[in-house]
Order: sequence, then structure tokens, then C-alpha cells
Amino acid sequence: MIHNLPKQNDVLAKRLAGYAATAGAMMALAPHVNAQVVYSGIQNVQLNTPSDSIEIDLNDDAVMDFKFKVYGYSYLYTYGQYFYKSAFGYALIINPKTDTYKNSWIDRMTTMRTFYYTNSQIYTYSYFYPIVNGLPAGVMVDAAQTMWTNISYSSYAGVLGMGALYSYYYGTSYMYSYAWGYGDFFDQTRFIGVRFYIGNDQHYGWIRVHLGEYIDPVTLIDWAYESSPGVGILTGSGGDLTAPVATLDPGLSETPEQTINVQVSFSEEITGLSIDDFSISNGTAANLTEVQAGTEYSIEVTADAGGNVIVELPAESVFDESGNGNDPASASWNYSPTDLLSHNDHPHFALYPNPADNMLRIVLKTQADIMLFNSMGKAVLQRSQVLDESLDVSHLSPGIYIIQIKNDQRTFREKVVIN
Repeated sequence: MIHNLPKQNDVLAKRLAGYAATAGAMMALAPHVNAQVVYSGIQNVQLNTPSDSIEIDLNDDAVMDFKFKVYGYSYLYTYGQYFYKSAFGYALIINPKTDTYKNSWIDRMTTMRTFYYTNSQIYTYSYFYPIVNGLPAGVMVDAAQTMWTNISYSSYAGVLGMGALYSYYYGTSYMYSYAWGYGDFFDQTRFIGVRFYIGNDQHYGWIRVHLGEYIDPVTLIDWAYESSPGVGILTGSGGDLTAPVATLDPGLSETPEQTINVQVSFSEEITGLSIDDFSISNGTAANLTEVQAGTEYSIEVTADAGGNVIVELPAESVFDESGNGNDPASASWNYSPTDLLSHNDHPHFALYPNPADNMLRIVLKTQADIMLFNSMGKAVLQRSQVLDESLDVSHLSPGIYIIQIKNDQRTFREKVVIN
């Protein structure tokens, strides 16, 4: 269904009204063969409202097998002090005018409903409309499927998504809004199970599609078919189904700093990351910066109060070139806004955490040289003119160490335990 529609009336109305129509296009491919599966490669063809369309040729035989179309409009009406806004849109898969008219897809039936205003009264009615079944990866597309469209004429359509928004105002005062939406593809990447003909032979295939949260853009990501007639195919077979792995790294487990930078990295290039994708517990995020195009970012996270701060990136916040959404990722640390010197009760420096696992933080009142000695008296780590630094001790063997802190006036030594 359409998500959060009542709150987004103006956004969708502007988008549906603002796109320029483009002519329908045709595509011919030189597919890649993977065993018996013929795969298109990544296409990422986008359609936008108000009336983009495209026809695709799955097997490159100059016969257009399926057509996709997206359509939308917006309407504004003023009557005295009453102001009415509406927006409507849908995305379709269509059986083009092939030789057989028998190309089809897996549907599910649902009741569609709409309504209209007349003299401030709301009239509603319902009707049946075929909704395309949005399949996950790994579903067998073959003769055992029972919801094939079973058509024998051209220009038959199946709905990928259909929705509408209606808002009613009196003057500038918001009075009422209503929204509905149907379809499995809204803000989701799903597969369409299809069957089509190469000559007189029927073949099975899949087409991967993603709809925006408000119908457009409609993205045809890729597709594949089984080269052997009558042999089924698993949705996603032959294509890239590997989800991008996200890593969130604050670089510490505890800090007195209220604002820190969290490093965000991905195992492959992604698109669509925004600051709003992150969920923060006990804090807020700002200043998303792209460090390396598509793979490395950083964000500033400011804690609201002392205690644990958690940053999460939910699943399918971003997508790779193949339309695979990321797996969820999270990171946390403890914000300790109290006086740093309370960590080890020393009047001249703070040393924490102690015992340490991976990182050892040292904060001094004045700059000093530091050295870390193992139990044999051998220096294993040293830094010059340190004032505030996090030391990586993850490579050191567990045990008891001595840290020496030396400035122009004095030398201090403190026991450190590394786990």
C-alpha cells in the first residue's frame, strides 16, 4: 500500500503534476547466458508520471513481449471558500500486440475502490481489478502457478500499483484528507513471474521491478528467462541478489564528547542514502558527508543525554545497482558527560576504559609524551605531544601494562589492564 499518504498530499500532487511525459520506448537486448537462464544484465530503466511507457523484448527477437506504463494526474478545484486537491496515479504491465496475445503474468485479485465528491458529499464504490503478484526471490515460476492471467487479446493490463490522495480545505484551514493505495511494489523491489512465447514455444521468466513510495519512478531493474521451453525458473535466478553490507563505526565505546562522527561504509556502491534513513536512540543525526562516492560516508551524531547512544540503518534504506536493499546495521557507544578526571581519580589526566579491550583513551590537562610498557619493561607503544588521543591496543596481548606520561614538569605512571 502507499505509505503515509495522508501526510504527503502536497508532495505527491506536485510530483504527479510536475513530470514531463516522454514517448514510449523500445528495448532490444544482447542477453548474457547463465546455464539455461538467459539474463538481461542490469538495466535500471525508469518511468515517471504523467505518462512514460516502454516495451521490452526479453529474448532479443524483435518481438515486444511486455509493455510497462506509468500514469498520473493532479486536480485542483476551488469553490468559494472550499479548496479541493486530488492526485491519482498507477503503474501497469501490459500485454503488447504480439503474434499470440498470450503473454501473461502471475496475478492476484483484490478489490479496488475509489470515491468522488459531489456537493460536499462523499460517494464511494468498489470494483475488482487484477493486481500483479509481487514475488520475493526464490519463487518457482512454472505451470504449477495457478494465478496466470490466461488472456487471449492485446492491451490487457495488470496493476503494479494504484493510489490516490484527496484533500479538502476551507480557506487555508485543513479539513479532511483521504488516501488509498493497492499493489505489492510500493517502495519495494519485487519480481513479476511471466510467461511468453518464442515462436510457438512457451517460456517462463521474471522481471524485477521497484516502485517509488508514491508510484513513480517505476524502475525495471533486470529480467531473465529459461531458454528451455516449458521449464520453470526461480525468481532472481541468473541475477545479482547479494545485499549490500552496511557498517557503522563510531570508533569508540565510550566518550565524554556529546557530538562524534560515525563512519558509514558499504560493501558495494549504493544509491539513495539520506540523513533521514538513520534511526537514532538518545540522539540526533546531522551533516551526512559522502567521503567516497557510493561506498563511504560519515554523519555527526549528537547525544541527547548521558548514557547509551544507538545508531541504526534499517533494512532496505539504500539499494545497489541490482536493486538489492541493504541488510540492517547498528552501532552504539556510551556518552559520559561527567568530568573526565573522574575516570581514574587522577588530577592531571584521564585514562579509560581500564581494563581496555580495543581502544584506550587518554585525556591530559597539558601536552605530554606517553609510552606503554609491557610486563617485561619493553615499550610497545609511544606517542609524542599528546593531549587527547584514542590508542589502538587491539593488537596487544592481554595482560598488565604500565603507561608513562611525561611532560616538562613531571612524570606519571599508571597501571593499565588489556583484556
